[in-house]
Amino acid sequence: MIEMSFFRKKSVCGKIRADQISKYLGAKLNPLNGYENDICIYVKRFPSGGREQYFDIVDAHRSLKHLKRRPDIGVIAISRIAENFLSNEFKNKVVFLPQHHCNFDRIQRPDREVKMAGWCGDKRSFSRYENEIREKLAKIGIDFIACYDFRTHARVMKFYNSIDVQIVWRKRANFNKMLKNPLKLSNAGSFGIPTVSMPEDSFVSEYDGCFVPANTIDEMVGRVEQLKKDQIFYKEIAEKCKERAEQYHISN
Repeated sequence: MIEMSFFRKKSVCGKIRADQISKYLGAKLNPLNGYENDICIYVKRFPSGGREQYFDIVDAHRSLKHLKRRPDIGVIAISRIAENFLSNEFKNKVVFLPQHHCNFDRIQRPDREVKMAGWCGDKRSFSRYENEIREKLAKIGIDFIACYDFRTHARVMKFYNSIDVQIVWRKRANFNKMLKNPLKLSNAGSFGIPTVSMPEDSFVSEYDGCFVPANTIDEMVGRVEQLKKDQIFYKEIAEKCKERAEQYHISN
């Protein structure tokens, strides 16, 4: 029987792409030996052994230069945009393995009034907008929470159990946009929670029609207000994003 080994560094991506998947599959995690004949997947860590080696690049754009020198290893793409980019730019075998969402037990948001919006992600890319967004949402009767500590699965689950609308608003990162993925939409959508977001490339590629796009903060606040006031609109988006997010369940 072919066995698998996962290798990772200490990071949130490593926990999702290595810890959670290896546990689900019953595979090895960071073995020190006995993996020489395994299919080995290295998460944001360049391959260094195994019968068949794959580099799960995630968003590690600085590692792209190494792929030119190692066409013999496989590379795992985290999104459809990344798959197309890597397939066109490199000779390596490319495998699409999307980021699974956090909601393993398919917990659903209760039928309640829309009162809480939230952001979950890196503080550096969002904090500059936080005060403005919080103040403008307060004017339409929406509270706001920001989750900057997303290192544990329990903390992420607690956040999504607390909100009614997710906001994705962050500094655009053009240098690695081809390696971005729609995990935030999958996480919220799996609970039946709509997301209002600027239309990032990976969001449009994989979730078009299943999130609410906005191009300015004022437009974003207006769309949140629409979700608050229009229950039919809210339920329509919630159902669409929940159906799409099911494709990103860990069982797939």
